[in-house]
Amino acid sequence: MNTHLKLPTNQPPISPTKYKGIRCIIHHPVIDSTNEAAKRLLSTYAASGTLILADTQTAGKGRLGRTFVSDSTDSIYMSLIVIPKLPAEKLPGLTILAAYAMSAAIDKLTGAATQIKWPNDILLSGRKIVGILTESVEVEENIAPGSRAVIIGIGANINNESFPKSVGAKAGSIYMATGTKTDKDALLALFFEIFFREYDKYVKHASVASIVGAYNQKLLGNGSEICLIPYSRTTTAADPYSISTEDLPTYTCLGINADGDLMVRDSQGQTMPVSSGEISVRFPGQPV
Repeated sequence: MNTHLKLPTNQPPISPTKYKGIRCIIHHPVIDSTNEAAKRLLSTYAASGTLILADTQTAGKGRLGRTFVSDSTDSIYMSLIVIPKLPAEKLPGLTILAAYAMSAAIDKLTGAATQIKWPNDILLSGRKIVGILTESVEVEENIAPGSRAVIIGIGANINNESFPKSVGAKAGSIYMATGTKTDKDALLALFFEIFFREYDKYVKHASVASIVGAYNQKLLGNGSEICLIPYSRTTTAADPYSISTEDLPTYTCLGINADGDLMVRDSQGQTMPVSSGEISVRFPGQPV
């Protein structure tokens, strides 16, 4: 694993790691956002395998600039910093890898049957329980020359018993779906075990080919009709979830390829890859 270590002088104490692949853990009882904390940290310190954890967040954020409700200690809020030596166009595959690893970890630990909504959400019993926000950051030359760090931010609803009305119809938790409390530490340990096992293959081959089959078995809507909404529409809408799909063409979802792109087939039988940086997926007649 390529790393360059420069310890910060103004950061919380770094504890010994207890998870596979994690070199250091920085814990905040309260933080604005673990992803923002990771960006601040990267201005003075860069080590692949750095984990930032928070009990709660005051400004959690999700994809498309959405707010991620993160005020419950029953959830997991974390950001993982990795520094893969890969071309920038290959980095989005880390979102696919993280989603698969967390979904697989939840299923193995709890016996649940989670699904992945491409590219970054995990659902259980029809409700979103995990959101992932991956951001690429150029590292200062004096810290890690020629490197780009990737921050993998994950918010996971674990033992939550309820949610605010504003998100109550969409959000869920492992506990709400199974009726059983989950050991958050055990889940993290299993997540990192699966993630770094596949991460090593990903870096070596610049591909997520090793998980394509397993990912596609979990993929929500695989083999079904979907609608594709350009980001230009989702970012300008007051509520991106409220965008109607009635005027949008439908495609058949064919699963992901080795680059993590979503493969779809149009009404003319033409097959094409879709990048997660350009498109949001919806299902005909459904707002989420």
